[in-house]
Amino acid sequence: MPHKMKIDAVIFDMDGLIIDSEPLWKQAERQVLMNYGLDPETQARLLDTRGLRVDEVVRLWINAASKTGLDLVNMVDEINDTASKLIHDHKPVLPGVEYALSLCKENGLLVGLASASPTKLIESVLDSLGISSLFDVVVSAENMVYSKPHPEVYLETANQLEVSPLACVSLEDSINGMIAAKAARMRSIVVSNEDDFNDPRFGLADYHLSSLLDLKLKHIS
Repeated sequence: MPHKMKIDAVIFDMDGLIIDSEPLWKQAERQVLMNYGLDPETQARLLDTRGLRVDEVVRLWINAASKTGLDLVNMVDEINDTASKLIHDHKPVLPGVEYALSLCKENGLLVGLASASPTKLIESVLDSLGISSLFDVVVSAENMVYSKPHPEVYLETANQLEVSPLACVSLEDSINGMIAAKAARMRSIVVSNEDDFNDPRFGLADYHLSSLLDLKLKHIS
């Protein structure tokens, strides 16, 4: 049997794992980008954008639409503001969040969060759900050179937790997030929705669950 390194930390994603925010992000993107003259059908022609940073999504839209002269910074700011309001209004928390966090804490594991969302939004979400104190480290890829599927945000989270990436397990919902965690050489648990559950690419994960409520100690130890 292959040796498995002891796990010291569990690192959570946020969007799509803690909150069901992906539909709200798509709504915000469509609303804002249409205001800049981009065809809403452009969205359907894009690659899977879940887990990507907003500026990267906007660049994909602009390239697909062959538009020039657009103000990327303002577009990103407007999408972030619109999505933040939608998330604040809806508070779309997913099942099993407090259970999963408690399971980690009760078993002496450090808990981090690694997200592509802006720091301000992350803090707002965690505060509104009353779970900020359960995270030892919260890291945003907002100002990093690279975002998921690059491993930078996961490596930085492990660094701030002061543990080896090899001693971390990630909890993700997207292909891009899973790739980022695997590239950081972390163990990967994917919690995906029903529509994507049979995506063969999730075969790269160490475990594949349908809900955080299905998380067991054996998955994170």
